[in-house]
Amino acid sequence: MGIIEGIEMGLAIGTKAKYVRDTLVADGILDTLGKIHMSMLGVNFEVEETSAIGYMIQDWLEVWMDKKQIFNEKPDNTQEAPDFFLNKDHARDLLEVKCFTGNPGFDLSNFDSYTRLIHQKPEHLFADYLVFEYQLSKSGLKIVDISLLKIWDMTRAMRDYPLNVQKKRQGSTGPQKVYNIRPADWRAENVGLPIHGNYETYLKAISEVITLEESAQEASKWLTETMSAAKKYLADLK
Repeated sequence: MGIIEGIEMGLAIGTKAKYVRDTLVADGILDTLGKIHMSMLGVNFEVEETSAIGYMIQDWLEVWMDKKQIFNEKPDNTQEAPDFFLNKDHARDLLEVKCFTGNPGFDLSNFDSYTRLIHQKPEHLFADYLVFEYQLSKSGLKIVDISLLKIWDMTRAMRDYPLNVQKKRQGSTGPQKVYNIRPADWRAENVGLPIHGNYETYLKAISEVITLEESAQEASKWLTETMSAAKKYLADLK
């Protein structure tokens, strides 16, 4: 496989992630009503609180992939990215799983951890994101849509900031600091604040945040090195 084919593979949704999504749909997940139960000390009830749904869907997905004999592995430290490796070499076909109801308000990643990660391991920049949109009611859990995206397909600038982020105050009186990268609603058109749409524009937006949070020198160094590592990864992808 040549360089061009490798680059196109890295920028496109991975075939293994696409197979997972297509098989879920073929199995009828969009037409199925699920139930989530909790049982302890003789008390049984159906879960109607959304805060834990994402973790439960991810755990269910692992069992479902095992049943379908779809290769998947988790990192040794499950707090690390990605949620699943779909390839034995762990250098491609990384899969992140996100869930939401209503509007996408989940965290894509902690900003500091993520910028270090993609600087050191560019394969994480090109991970596929399997995003479940669900509705939870007294009738049960319904998956209403499944999107398969790259991270730059979900990010854009804010009106007064180069990237859609969550900020948190440091201490009770300290300054606010960028904490998490948050998605934009990729389903809604916003002419003034378009989705980044490619990894170069996305990385440049991150570097603008680093300029504001740290320094222009640090941002320039990070962008140059991360962009170089990303391009080398794509060229080496076979």
